[in-house]
Amino acid sequence: MKTMIASSIKANRGNLARFLLLATATLVTSAAGQVPAAPAVRYEARWDLQDSGVTDQLNSVYFIDVNTGWAAGKNNTILKTVDGGKTWSRALEREEGGNEFSSILFTDAKEGWAQGNILLHSSDGGESWRPASPLPDRKSLGDGGAVGTIRLQTGQFGTSDRLFKSEDGGTTWTDISKLPRNDFRSVFVLDPQHVWLAGDYGRYAFTNDGGATWQQPPMPVRCNLRRVYFVSPGIGWILPSDHNGGPLATTDGGLTWASQYAGAGQNRPLRDIHFVNERDGFLLVGSNRPDIVYRTSNGGGKWATIGQLPEGRTAMSFPALDNGWVVGPKGYVVHYHLVPVPAAAK
Repeated sequence: MKTMIASSIKANRGNLARFLLLATATLVTSAAGQVPAAPAVRYEARWDLQDSGVTDQLNSVYFIDVNTGWAAGKNNTILKTVDGGKTWSRALEREEGGNEFSSILFTDAKEGWAQGNILLHSSDGGESWRPASPLPDRKSLGDGGAVGTIRLQTGQFGTSDRLFKSEDGGTTWTDISKLPRNDFRSVFVLDPQHVWLAGDYGRYAFTNDGGATWQQPPMPVRCNLRRVYFVSPGIGWILPSDHNGGPLATTDGGLTWASQYAGAGQNRPLRDIHFVNERDGFLLVGSNRPDIVYRTSNGGGKWATIGQLPEGRTAMSFPALDNGWVVGPKGYVVHYHLVPVPAAAK
């Protein structure tokens, strides 16, 4: 009996490794004889609208796992879910014409940041928020990023050329670096040593020593660069406004960049990009036609369409290959996930 079960498991090891695509069954031998297993089950991708409970535009979304996530946008709106988006709750009281948040980011289940015309910090999973202190140069906020309990923040676009660091939730700031320019719009922080900056007209720089030195390699395009995303010190992507159908990609930390073709159509807005690892990623592309979500499983060498959504979607978050969320105007939230579908009987 034990020998037969062990033999069955060994024979089906390859099928078990592909459980997300196809669940297979085997025959189990018992004292009563052979019993047929349940029918095979396949998985289909589905996009399900979720009720956010608000009508305000959502500009950013961030999930740390398939259950816990946050979304933020206009009119002082910060939302939280702990059940995969089935229910959402407001963290702040709505204020017509109030703060508009352009980004929300959590580094773990407790530590989070929401930025717009104000920078807020949470240390209790978004249950409460408090404003960060002004930057030492008294300029308005530029872009920023966080890792662990550390926040790196640039000052106002066009007037500040400083990079600041806080390790206490924005209560105090330390001036850690002079930037090569004062007009970088986008910042990506992988860790305190590796930071990338991008701006208009192909302006770009990076540091791998915490800002002690900066490198400014030439970019293959001279257009506006808006979104930077890295999964390791070597591998990353940038979304340019002028492109041939996809993002720019690097495998040497940003020294050189090459265009990737996703099939997006020339110069269509590349709104957001998110990678789960070095190979598996997602790209949100907009236009006056339906917005499209693309997926790659080889680092962007090839992309495939996995969804068409109403135009004007703003941001996405994929904490796993089989779970993701996209947000947009009027409180829009949609959930991408895989659902089991029993195979037709033969």
